[in-house]
Amino acid sequence: MGRRSLKPGWTRVAFGDVVRQVKERVDPTTAGLERYVAGEHMDTDDLRLRRWGTVGDGYLGPAFHARFRPGQVLYGSRRTYLRKVALAEFEGVTANTTFVIETKDPNLLLPALLPFVMQTEAFHEHSIKKSKGSVNPYVNFSDIAAYEFALPPLDEQQRMANVLSHASALSESVESLHAAANCVITCAVAREFAILQEGSVEMVHLGGVCSRGPQTGIYKPETFHGRGTSMVNMGDLFGHDVIDDATAMAMDRLDVDTKELAAYALTSNDLLFGRRSIVLEGAGRCTLVASLREPAVFESSILRVTLDPLGVDSRFMFEWFRSPWGARQIKRIVTFTTVSGIAGSDLSRVLVPLPPLNIQRQVGERLSTLRNAMSSPHNRYLRCKRLFSAIKASVFGKTR
Repeated sequence: MGRRSLKPGWTRVAFGDVVRQVKERVDPTTAGLERYVAGEHMDTDDLRLRRWGTVGDGYLGPAFHARFRPGQVLYGSRRTYLRKVALAEFEGVTANTTFVIETKDPNLLLPALLPFVMQTEAFHEHSIKKSKGSVNPYVNFSDIAAYEFALPPLDEQQRMANVLSHASALSESVESLHAAANCVITCAVAREFAILQEGSVEMVHLGGVCSRGPQTGIYKPETFHGRGTSMVNMGDLFGHDVIDDATAMAMDRLDVDTKELAAYALTSNDLLFGRRSIVLEGAGRCTLVASLREPAVFESSILRVTLDPLGVDSRFMFEWFRSPWGARQIKRIVTFTTVSGIAGSDLSRVLVPLPPLNIQRQVGERLSTLRNAMSSPHNRYLRCKRLFSAIKASVFGKTR
């Protein structure tokens, strides 16, 4: 990695020189802790913990023994390309695959700056590069401890933390607006299909109305970089209702050959389902592919379905899977293995409604119109995320 000359007062340090992994072990059932955080509770590029589990509600495996406290940082060490960094705002317990991290000395590295350091592109690139394994890539703490970065003086760290905190607060406000718009859409979807359920609607297996799929995506964990073909991953699936040109531009990229592109290129109106950990944000998470000017492929933790356009309206089916009834259909087929998920053969057997095509189009059009009307908050949300990324890049500088 090329190095720039440092500004006066700045020093180059290894991550492990200024932070430590906290290894406080507890028994969650006797420690008086109320909340636990699993990997699925952490979102891509989002420092806030918006979901958590309650200790005592169901089985919590023996791996959940790592205690965390407010102000400490949680880092998902599995599938690091999902970029899961979260700042704890409450006390709880997490699994040993989630690192609990804090600064060694606040007079060397401000605790307020630590989560932003871990959100930089350079940190993520280092972590992804050091990942091991094929099915479920992981890093050890020693791997990220070797990451080097330029550390400014304490007074400049404070200024940087203030700028980033204000930018983060703005991003939070815009995200709240975006969430409110999504609530409006969710209510409209529920109403449309509640009315539809009152009538006599034929139910068929999803596999019977597909022209292709369900198909598992491509697996190339070591080849992400800034050029090549856009690749939809699980983070994109949970972050977007529709994959379009704007979202594709911000995705990871990788090199694919002609044969792989022919097999895995997304087409307009494809439906994408999370094959693994689909229960994270409500079973039945489904994303629709819009018309794309440039090709894009999808990763191995995603299932792609291409519907028969002569009998099925893709927007109607997309909205069905986002409805409470469609979500329940998916939830029934979730299997609990090492990583919760679904198989393509099971997805093919999911029952879906098949009213006349004109009814499908009417429902799809009404809900599509509403989604378009709500696109302004969504677009502001995406612009704010890009601005926040640009601010972080400006504050920390590029280290490549």
